[in-house]
Amino acid sequence: MSVSEHAMALGERRAQAMELEMESEIAITRNDGSSGVLNIDRIQEAFAWASRGYESTMNYSWLMKEIFKNVFNGMSTREIEDALILAAIPFIERDPASSRVAARLLCKQLFR
Repeated sequence: MSVSEHAMALGERRAQAMELEMESEIAITRNDGSSGVLNIDRIQEAFAWASRGYESTMNYSWLMKEIFKNVFNGMSTREIEDALILAAIPFIERDPASSRVAARLLCKQLFR
């Protein structure tokens, strides 16, 4: 197996693992201390709100893949909010609108 074939196979395995993770339920800890399940729709709503006006340039699939790199079982809602902001930051080089999206998410977190 050549190096490029190995890299492609590794990429495919990572993509499959991420799909399984997105489909599985991730336990979270709410602000009041109760436990619950991560609501993917609320994450998508937060990204949609933050990227209002930049819909033509923002790629939601990239953001969702990035958020699931940073999400794990037992996270608090505050940590999830941090993960939302961190998910937008790597794309600033590709799309400057990502900096505004990250800033909006940060403002939402600060003024909540």
